[in-house]
Amino acid sequence: MLFVNKNKIWSNLRFLLVVVLLGVAAGSRAEDEATPAEVLKEAMKAMEAGKFDDAAASMYMYLGMVEESKAPRVIAIAQDIRFKLGTMLIKAERLEEAAAVLQEYIDRPLAEHPRQAMKMLATCYFEIEAYEECVTACTNALYYNENPVIEARKVVKGDDDEEKFQALDDKEPEPDYTQEELTMLNMTLAESYYHLEKWEECIDPYSYVIQHTPSDQRKGYAIMQVINALIEIPAFDRILEWVPQLYRTDARFDIRVNLALMHAAAALYEAGEYDSALPLYRMILPRDELVTYQEGKVREMRVAFGLPPEEGAELTADDILLFGADEEKEATTEEKNAETGLLDTKPKELVELENLIIALKDLPPYELDIQYRMADLYKTVERHWEGLRFFDIVFSADPESEVGERSIYEIIDTLIEPLDEIKEAEERGFDYMGKYPKGMTPRQIAYMITGYHQKHEDWPALKPLKPYLDGFTRTNDETIVKYDVELYFMQAVADLVLQKYEDSEKSFKFILDEFPGSHQEANCIYWYGMSQMFLQKYVDAQPNFERYIKQFPTEQFVDECNFQVGICLFGQEKYKEAHDRFSYVIDTYPDSSIYPEACSMRGDIYGAGEVYAENDYLDRALADYDRAYVASKKVNQATYATFQAADVYEAEDKYDEILRVVERYETDWGGNGADVAKALFWIGKTKIQQREYEAAVHTYVGAIAKYGGDLRQDGVDDMIAELVKISSIYLDTELQAKLKDDLNTALEETDNETLKLRLRVTLAKLDKTEIELGQQLLKELENLDNASPPVLACICDASFAKKDYSRAEELLRIFINKFEDSDYMRAAYKLRGYGQYAEKDFEGALQTINDAQALYGTEYDVAWAQLMKAQIRLDQGQIDGEEGARAANMNLLNVPSWRGAPVAQATFQLGQVEEAAGNLKKAFGFYQRAYFQYKGHSGGYWAAEGYLASARILEKLGAGYENDRRNTYRAMLFDRYVNELPQAEEAREVLGATEVAEIAAYVETGGVTNIAISVESEPEPETTTDAPAATEGGE
Repeated sequence: MLFVNKNKIWSNLRFLLVVVLLGVAAGSRAEDEATPAEVLKEAMKAMEAGKFDDAAASMYMYLGMVEESKAPRVIAIAQDIRFKLGTMLIKAERLEEAAAVLQEYIDRPLAEHPRQAMKMLATCYFEIEAYEECVTACTNALYYNENPVIEARKVVKGDDDEEKFQALDDKEPEPDYTQEELTMLNMTLAESYYHLEKWEECIDPYSYVIQHTPSDQRKGYAIMQVINALIEIPAFDRILEWVPQLYRTDARFDIRVNLALMHAAAALYEAGEYDSALPLYRMILPRDELVTYQEGKVREMRVAFGLPPEEGAELTADDILLFGADEEKEATTEEKNAETGLLDTKPKELVELENLIIALKDLPPYELDIQYRMADLYKTVERHWEGLRFFDIVFSADPESEVGERSIYEIIDTLIEPLDEIKEAEERGFDYMGKYPKGMTPRQIAYMITGYHQKHEDWPALKPLKPYLDGFTRTNDETIVKYDVELYFMQAVADLVLQKYEDSEKSFKFILDEFPGSHQEANCIYWYGMSQMFLQKYVDAQPNFERYIKQFPTEQFVDECNFQVGICLFGQEKYKEAHDRFSYVIDTYPDSSIYPEACSMRGDIYGAGEVYAENDYLDRALADYDRAYVASKKVNQATYATFQAADVYEAEDKYDEILRVVERYETDWGGNGADVAKALFWIGKTKIQQREYEAAVHTYVGAIAKYGGDLRQDGVDDMIAELVKISSIYLDTELQAKLKDDLNTALEETDNETLKLRLRVTLAKLDKTEIELGQQLLKELENLDNASPPVLACICDASFAKKDYSRAEELLRIFINKFEDSDYMRAAYKLRGYGQYAEKDFEGALQTINDAQALYGTEYDVAWAQLMKAQIRLDQGQIDGEEGARAANMNLLNVPSWRGAPVAQATFQLGQVEEAAGNLKKAFGFYQRAYFQYKGHSGGYWAAEGYLASARILEKLGAGYENDRRNTYRAMLFDRYVNELPQAEEAREVLGATEVAEIAAYVETGGVTNIAISVESEPEPETTTDAPAATEGGE
């Protein structure tokens, strides 16, 4: 069956016929004066003369004149005229008219060339973009070729005409379409379907073209269109079968095919069909290669059409020989069009190709984008090393372009994850950030590297990024500023985690100053305050927490900030205000995570008796500890509350209550990280109180053996100290020996390095060989990963004894990072302080002193800190004032817990202070007091120093005191506390061998001296000690 859609065409045709007939009627001859034969003759003459418009007018007139004729011969002639008219109209590019005439020709009987007419009709419809009509024309043509039927439509034949029609129909039949014609019709049909977006329908005719065309160019184009249609359907699974076929054709050099490949590959890429997109991307040729190839084709085409290979040149015999030429083609003249710059007379296909080349040249370079997409596809399908190669090609070609920046980003991203090549990622990233500090990409690279190290908690590895961040070019771009804030924020966090609090304080302040109002402002304020808290800058930290509360009352840390304000007040010893702030937190945030800690802190204030003088202050403390325990959400909160309560109960000798709270703790938290060893420590203490010493020792030894392999069980370390005390005070020789045997057995049975070290230190403490063990461990241990606090303290003491401060900073850092609550840390502070003093790092030493005193207050073994502070102030020349050397020493004299050796040293140092201040007589008084009152302390060291310093002062006072100076040396040699010390050599040298011998003989006979040296001095400051006046005589 034939299908025709011709309503629109016929309406146009009728209008044209009216116009033509009116024009003819206005001519020199009236219509009724000419016969059809004469009109036909005029038409033929005009057509032969090339006057196509006149010929068409006459043909339209003729057809109008014979339209009603029923004569077969007239009908046949009219059909022949219609075919000629249609052909002529096509040549004249009057395609709509041609289509109407050809359709009429096909519809009427006695059409001699129906196949050709149908083919031309399809061409007309396609050229005027009437694709629906073109589809009908093509399908009719193909159907008719297989089923030729001659039908007489709109003609009623009488009986007399039957033989005449039959005679006309018996002519030689029109030949079938050639293979080339069938291929052309299928191509036209396929293209029409494609333009109508009938994707599935276009595939069969394209497939026919692919199968039958001898032209690789056309075949490749058809394959490309099939691929595009399959993308639109979509039917991605059918695409891959077509790609190899396309690659085997010359169509891959076609500009349109390459542009289509880009489109198709991009569509597949966006659809996530990476396996299908990748081979298409591979087929796209570089622009320069494509242009070169097609310009060669242009030269060949120009010569083939009789034109010179280059525009404006002359065609030579050599050109014809080189490129070949079609001798049947007529040469065209080269007249440039003023508007387009192209030749009006060039063949259509040549003009089309030249226009395509111009369009291709006008395209922005696409090669790098293709390479980038291929790289991205490789990455997406997890072929990462291949992806890196293509990203590298793009980046190396144009590192500052958008696609170049995207490529370096992808390179770093791929190296970091999934390849985990962080070292190479950093090398590439640092190099890029150093060379290209502008814009978003260097920030994104820094952010990726930061994220990697943050994820792996490798905080030291973040710090090398800092110089690059500082080198970035600043901008007001909102997104870039956000990156800068985030990067600097993570630098500050790294400082904080690494416990470099001075650095984190500066870092958070930098963000607040340089990026006011940033998205991290609240967090920066909070951690800025926390950094200051860790530095014990309570006065500085408090306003930052208050600022957070005021500016961000609904943010996540507002409860924490209220709590930290309480800590700041506590640190400033403003206990009443701290109590009130903790009470506010308790009342306001009962569900907060810091509620238990606020309860414990208020309990500490009650327990210290600082703000509440009633007799039930300990009961109030215990009530708060109980609140804290009940509300605990973390094991450390429950641990603190439990053992603080145990301390209070111990002060009240309520050991049954200790057992109650400890057993409750074991029951509630035993399987959730509880410090079971510390619980057993307290249980052991109750046994000691009940004088069950052997039971206590058994408990401790068992607990040490069971839990001593866990570094975090700091209760084991408490047991070690308690065990040593029990052994020395309560155990007899037999039980002491059994204790050592039990510890040695445990040592032999374990392979745990942490437990071994703990047991070795315990045995050394029992044998009083800690210094020796510490020196041995310094040689044995390559690292201190398995060293618990007693082991670290043992190493600190051995280092101090050797005056080896090389690992002081490391040891203190380990304590702070891993064991910040350990009482053994005081040994590390002392070693570090002395090391800093030896290096003349006075500010560092003062900071260490402040930290130690904040933790341990005026405990006896921290007196060194106050003495060193006084000595540093003297070295710095700060004598007077509240922070001066004089005040520092005098403050020590007034602390009861520091009586003994610390007071002896402070007294001597006061002599140094007055000597430096020029108060020689006052200095003499303090030196003399040192050897009068404190000769029994520190093995007589300070007394000996006092003798020598007194002699030095008397020498400075002048010749009038020479006899007193010699008497001081004589008194020194008579003094049995000091006369064997190394300092006494100075006295022997000054007095001479004879006098020294006389004194020695006198002392051997039991003689004593009543030598007394007195100098007038200013009144001395009063102290709380019971020391006699400095001018009293010696023994």
